[in-house]
Amino acid sequence: MTIASEEPLFSTRLISSDVQEKLPQGVFLRPLQRSDYDRGILEVLSQLSVTGDITREKFEERFDFLKSTKTYFTTVVEDEKSGLIVACATLLAEYKFLHECGKIGHIEDVVVHDSQRGKKLGQRLIEQLQYVGRAIGCYKVILNCTVENVPFYEKCNLKKKDVQMTHYFEPFMIKVEEEINQQNYAKYQQRQATLDLGLSPNAEKSFRTMLLEAEQRLQSSSIRQSPTVSTKLTADPGEIKEDA
Repeated sequence: MTIASEEPLFSTRLISSDVQEKLPQGVFLRPLQRSDYDRGILEVLSQLSVTGDITREKFEERFDFLKSTKTYFTTVVEDEKSGLIVACATLLAEYKFLHECGKIGHIEDVVVHDSQRGKKLGQRLIEQLQYVGRAIGCYKVILNCTVENVPFYEKCNLKKKDVQMTHYFEPFMIKVEEEINQQNYAKYQQRQATLDLGLSPNAEKSFRTMLLEAEQRLQSSSIRQSPTVSTKLTADPGEIKEDA
């Protein structure tokens, strides 16, 4: 690989040594690099939502754009043995007139590869992004998440505030994201049936109760979906039918 391909998205000085030390043995934090197309970054992101067909050229073009803005701070966790990325998350700095031309850090695209969950990599990424936010002068960091993920983010010292609103300009994405959520949940079910969680009996009981409640909410959401909306989406994909 060339030196240019190893170019980081942002300065390595923004990687927290304290967070780095908390990681399990065999993995480490670093900024996203141009060469990460070959290290499985898209495979990891595809477990969060649809990535589509992204060529190397398109990936590198987007990387160069993000780097030029100096507002994107995508951090990855790399496995030392395989050289592959096993988790990633992004902090996006929003420059404002409010608060004396202050900045807000938006935490986005937090995902841990399915094979690596249960190692607190997600929590370490959130800690890292909060470190970056503080270091670049943000007066707060914010994020959107599903109801099921609220307990996780509360463990990361974030609090519930306000309500997320959304409007899809491409209606088919509603169905695509629902399908991905269902696939991810199926993987969770497989893990809970085969994985030793290493928790106390009470903690494991609480964890399984949480998964059961999540499954019930998912089923309830599917039942509530209007057949009329589904028909209209198929008949006229160019028109927005529903918020999701």
